[in-house]
Amino acid sequence: MTVVQALPSRGDVFFDVRDDGRALRVGWHADEGVVVLSSWRYGSCVSSCQVDRDDVPALIAELARGLAATPPRQAWTDPIYVDFSRDVVTPRSPLRSAWASLRRSITRLVG
Repeated sequence: MTVVQALPSRGDVFFDVRDDGRALRVGWHADEGVVVLSSWRYGSCVSSCQVDRDDVPALIAELARGLAATPPRQAWTDPIYVDFSRDVVTPRSPLRSAWASLRRSITRLVG
């Protein structure tokens, strides 16, 4: 059985976008001349790969090529705010008719 060590002082943790308890740990082991990439799930190491220090520049270059080829994420759009002090939802809101219907229903219930 392999002994799992704590994350070295030089390294980082990257959490999986699926938010399923998964993470990738990167740890430098200068004494061995390797960087260890390990996959974790719910706090347990499920796999690891020791990359020789001489191969790290090629790994970084491949990550950079992939990043450059990936289209940028969609820009942030401002949320739509509803002004509850007025009778009408802002005209840009797609919820305009739903809001009006809800207001009518509440008015009938409350009287």
